[in-house]
Amino acid sequence: MELEALQEINAEIRALGAWLVTITPELERYTRNVHRKLNLTFDILTDLHQKIAEQFRLVFVLPDYLHDLYKSNGMTLDRFHDESEYRLPMPARYVIDQGGSFVGPI
Repeated sequence: MELEALQEINAEIRALGAWLVTITPELERYTRNVHRKLNLTFDILTDLHQKIAEQFRLVFVLPDYLHDLYKSNGMTLDRFHDESEYRLPMPARYVIDQGGSFVGPI
C-alpha cells in the first residue's frame, strides 16, 4: 500500500525536480515482481543485510514469538532478506539535496 501511495505522488515529486527512490532489505528477485505488478515509475533498491538501515539506526530484531506468526503468514524474512535473523528496518523518509547531503527526515 505504501508503494502504491508513493506512486500516486511520484509525478509531483518529479515535477519539483526531485527523484523518489525506495530502499528495502528484500532481495531484488522479490522486488522486481512488485515493481512490475504495481507499474512503479521509481526505483526499488535492495539494502542487502540492512547495512544502510543500520547506519541510520533503523533496524530492530523481531521478538521470538513473532517468528512463527510471520512464518504462518508466508513472511519468511530469512528467505526474503537473505539473513538468519528476523530483523526489519523501521519505515523512514529522508530528503537528500542535489549535492547528496542529508537535509532531514520527513
